[in-house]
Amino acid sequence: MKERVYGVEQIVMSTKMGDQRAMSLLLRNVFDARMALLAQPWQTIGQY
Repeated sequence: MKERVYGVEQIVMSTKMGDQRAMSLLLRNVFDARMALLAQPWQTIGQY
C-alpha cells in the first residue's frame, strides 16, 4: 500500500500485529542495527 505524506509517496508495510510502518523507517532501523553491530560511528545515511 502506498500513501502520500507531506508530498512524498511512502510504502507502508503492515506487521503481523496489524500495525503499519513506513518502509523507510524499517530500512533505517536495519541500517542503524548494522552500524551498531559493526561498531561504526553514527553518521547520516547521505554520508555513505
